[in-house]
This record gives sequence, structure tokens and C-alpha cells, in this order.
Amino acid sequence: MHDQPALLAPALATLEDVKEFARMVLATADSVHTALKRLSASSAKDPDIGYSVLTEEYAIRARANILLNDSARHTVENLGFSQASLQVFMDSMDKRIDECVSLAELLSVSTDLITFASAVSSGNKRILEVLAQAFGVVGASLSTGLLCRSSADSTPSCSETNCS
Repeated sequence: MHDQPALLAPALATLEDVKEFARMVLATADSVHTALKRLSASSAKDPDIGYSVLTEEYAIRARANILLNDSARHTVENLGFSQASLQVFMDSMDKRIDECVSLAELLSVSTDLITFASAVSSGNKRILEVLAQAFGVVGASLSTGLLCRSSADSTPSCSETNCS
């Protein structure tokens, strides 16, 4: 196991860490589906975006299952963020999904999620650390469960740059 306390242990360092992340991704896919059903009724005028969200949901589920079923190939050594920060980030993603008020917003958040999950699947430490910084994983507050960025960090997430 880790030499460091569990809260400070690098993310995705063990088979169990990857499986835990995969389960969190599956849970957020459920949230995407729930939000899609909720928002579809009010967005009947643009069925294409609903189909896009549904396609992203399938991709999220597929990526989570790949990580879950082949966890040993997806561990990453010495990531610059902790498993606990990753958990806080995933909780915040779930909250963002629940708070979406449009299918366009839901598509943007879903795209962020599949981007991060795909990066985990690749196991590329540098890419993961760049995305973790961009999405606010680095600096996630463990005590409040909210994403906290310093005022010096003005890097927007993908969804912030894609919002209209």
C-alpha cells in the first residue's frame, strides 16, 4: 500500500484506487442520465444536443468499465494530486451535473468528464497533471468538498471556455 497517509497518497497509484475512480465515473454517468431525462423535456426543440449528451454518457460508461475491468493497466505512479482530491473533484462533477440548466451545459460537463477519464485510461502522468490543474483537481478542498482555486490560478475548465 502507500507509505503516506491515505488522504495524502497520490491518486490512482494502486489497483484499488483505479477501481474506486471507475466506480465514481459510473456514478456520474448515472447522474448524466438523470439530468438528460430532466432536461430533455424542456429542450425538445433541439434533439441533436440530447443525442450528443446520450452519446457522451455511453462513452463515460464505456471508459469507466474499461478502467474497472482492467485496473492494473491504468495505475499511475506519483501523480501530483491525491486520491482524496480526486474524490472531491468527482463529487463536484456530480454536483455540477445536478445543477445543469441546459443540455448544452450538460454536454460541456460530460465532455470534461470523459476527457479526464480518458486521460486516466491513457496513464500519461503529464497529461493527467495538466488536466487536473485545468479542472481544479489540484487544490480541491478536502474539508469543504468544494473546488478551491487560488486567485492566481485563472485557468478555466473546458466547460467554462465552452459555455455561451
